Amino acid sequence: MDELKTLSQRELEALREKYEYTLRMFPDSDSLLALAEVHLALGEVTKARRTVSDFTEKKGDSSRARLILAKAHLMCWNAAAAEEELKKALSLDHRNTQASDLLIHIYKSAGRTAEAFRVALSPVPDPWRRREDASKPEEPSPEPQEKSKPRAGVFETDTMLNLYVSQGLYKDALGIIEVLCEMEPDNPVYRNKREEIMVLLGK
Repeated sequence: MDELKTLSQRELEALREKYEYTLRMFPDSDSLLALAEVHLALGEVTKARRTVSDFTEKKGDSSRARLILAKAHLMCWNAAAAEEELKKALSLDHRNTQASDLLIHIYKSAGRTAEAFRVALSPVPDPWRRREDASKPEEPSPEPQEKSKPRAGVFETDTMLNLYVSQGLYKDALGIIEVLCEMEPDNPVYRNKREEIMVLLGK
């Protein structure tokens, strides 16, 4: 899902149309969760939730679906609901490293260090720490990026930025916005947000 952060608004809208067309032609396609992730990347939280609901009705519950719902809750600044969804995601698949990493950050941002360590120390086989196993083969990968171009990690996202700002963790928020500004130096939203955070930090 984080690869979607590298796509422009137009590219995301084109991807959304592609998935919607695929699902019209092939209703049993496994593209519902990929479509939900695109909705989320476009800020369409309600549509993302509805699409996940459609998926679970047809295919049943999944760790990936719960992760998407968690991110939707974070976009609405509801860390408690996101925490519950992430716990469910990990109960369905303990190898979902995006879910565990996001849960760790929620715990850390709330000062719940012991719980963060407990999640971090849960046994996960090394190969699964390198890549999110929730990705599906049919989900298209964006065009390869040049190695020199900075990429956002699991936490350098608008979701985590909003979470940190909402909780007054401005130093953490500054770290994320610096990465986002480096990725998209011409993005006025990121530049303005960076200036706002700098003011809040008295810099």
